[in-house]
Amino acid sequence: MAYEVGTVTRNYLGDYLAAVSETPTWYLMGLGVVQVDEQLNPKMDKTPFVNNINVSGSITGYERTFPFDVQLRTGEGATMLILDIVRNSKIGNDAELYYCRADLYTTPASGDAYPARRFKVALEVTSIEAAGTEIVHIKGNFHQVGDPTAGTLDPVGTITFA
Repeated sequence: MAYEVGTVTRNYLGDYLAAVSETPTWYLMGLGVVQVDEQLNPKMDKTPFVNNINVSGSITGYERTFPFDVQLRTGEGATMLILDIVRNSKIGNDAELYYCRADLYTTPASGDAYPARRFKVALEVTSIEAAGTEIVHIKGNFHQVGDPTAGTLDPVGTITFA
């Protein structure tokens, strides 16, 4: 398989949030979203074998975390989902959301549908901060719950997961 060399900028990773439901309404994480990273946090099994000096490692799983920094902008659907959980001190299943990351830098899988991954995530807000006349920032992490689901995203249509 031949690959075309190119550079991917952050705007080619699509981020979307939705409340957990059978038919979620997805909101683009765009206006006011300063940062959303993906930390894989692989879990390693390291075993020393009797015939080796060094250990042999094997990845046994991942504990993904998505650190975020969002400006508090009223009316933005994704921000309002986060704010609702924080303001109402929701816990457990009530503090979970769907998070979608789409690879907008790839060739669409079919039509205008890009490869995407859906994660169920637990919301952890670590701070709400601002000084003086600054815009308020909500910072925290989305923690992966269970396994991701592969699917597709059509930016002008639907998000579909198996």
